[in-house]
Formats: sequence, structure tokens, C-alpha cells
Amino acid sequence: MENEQTPAPPQTPAAAPAPSPAQEVGASLRAARASRGFSLESVCQHTRIPRKYLEALEAGRFDDLPAPVYLRSFLGGYCEYLEIDMRPLWDKLHPAPSPAETAPAAPAPAGKPAGHGAPAPKAPAHAPAAATPLEASPYFNALVSALGAVSLSLALAAALVWWVSRSIAAPRAHAEEVQTPQALLPLRPATEPKLAVTCRDDAWLSVRTDGALVFAGRLPRGASHEFQAKKTLLLRAAVPENMDLTLNGAPYRLPRPDESGDYRIEAP
Repeated sequence: MENEQTPAPPQTPAAAPAPSPAQEVGASLRAARASRGFSLESVCQHTRIPRKYLEALEAGRFDDLPAPVYLRSFLGGYCEYLEIDMRPLWDKLHPAPSPAETAPAAPAPAGKPAGHGAPAPKAPAHAPAAATPLEASPYFNALVSALGAVSLSLALAAALVWWVSRSIAAPRAHAEEVQTPQALLPLRPATEPKLAVTCRDDAWLSVRTDGALVFAGRLPRGASHEFQAKKTLLLRAAVPENMDLTLNGAPYRLPRPDESGDYRIEAP
């Protein structure tokens, strides 16, 4: 009788890896766009964000962006067009540190106190003899008298030198001409920054003056707008190359953006 072979148990497929925070953010953007019936082409036309960067955002491939500082700018423009809150998505990419990471390190344990059984230090076999008070020395009074005489002589010599130098310097001081102090120049008032923006193509931007948001939206091609602040302007633009800028009437070139993607503009 032939031995029957036992069939091998079916293999369980391996579980799919959990999506990364970047992939979760991209899936949320793609789902929001699909629920509103928008195509990538229409989003590209309205936000002026290149299509390849929109695809990179939805796929969670943030390394495909031109620079890390563009992530917040592109993500903010996309969320604003979809009318969704960007903060939960940004917090998912940059979670707050856990309490365990921010807790201060525990202090090192103090040294163990000596036990009762530790031997006490031994007393010296012979105690030193008591010192003789200086006042009792026969030379103390003579030393004090000599020091007093020397101090008196030095004081008289110093007074004589001061009197002689003062007598010589007094006529010379009257002979010198009195110099007229120079008049202080008035301080130049600080110039308030005034930024003029002219769009060579449709452009999305937001502007803050002295910390207050004064504009956020899209400007059409050929539009011009001026923004003035007391101290500081913060400009954020999806494609800054589509804009011509002047600061206080002079052509202006944007500096490097900060970590949040804002361009900080101050008076020259």
C-alpha cells in the first residue's frame, strides 16, 4: 500500500509594509482632489505648480522637488486650492517630539556615605606647641613705629609731587586754545520697505507685513501690486521666477528662503 503524501499548508502572503508619512500625505491630497473632481492639469493651471511636482506630492516623493524649502510652499498652495487645512498634513510630516525625548536627564546618584564601621582618623601623637602671640614679641612695637614713620614719609612725598605738578600744569592749561566740539550729525531716519510686484505670468503668492497677512491668492499675468511695511515683509511664492520685483523703486532680487519657504525682505 502506497504512502499518501500530506498536502503542504497554503502560504500566507506577507503583509504589505505600512505607508510612510509622506505617502499618507500624498494619498490625502489625491483623495481630496478626486472627491472634488479636479484633474492634475486643472490644478496645475490654477496653482501654477508644475504638474511633475503635483505628481511628486501625491506620490510622497518629496525628494523630486527642486529643494526642501519648496515643500511647504507647494503643499500650502495645493491645500489652499483644495480648500483643506494644511496643518494636520504638515504635523504628520514633522511630528512633535515625545515627552520622553524632551525630559531632562536624571541626575547622577550621589556618592555612598561612609558607613559607621569606617575607621576614624587617628589623632597626632604629639600636639604642636601653641604659637606665641605677635603682640607679645619685644620687636612688635618697634616694627609698628618704623612702619608708621615710613608711611608718613611716603604721604608727604606724594603730596609734594602733586602740588608741584599742579603748579606747572595750571599756566599751561590756560594757554591752550579751547576746542569747539563738533556738531553731531542728525541720525538718518530708517527707510520703510516698499515692495512692488509685477507678474510676467499667473502667480500665486502670499505677503505678510510686520507679521500680519495682507494678501494670499493668485495674481493674473501683467498684474502689479505694492506692499509696504514698517520693518519687514515676508513673501511666499509658488514660482517666484514669474515675478519682477522692485524695492523702494530699485530692482530687487530675492534672497535665499528660510526653512519655512518665506523670503524675508527688509529696507536696504
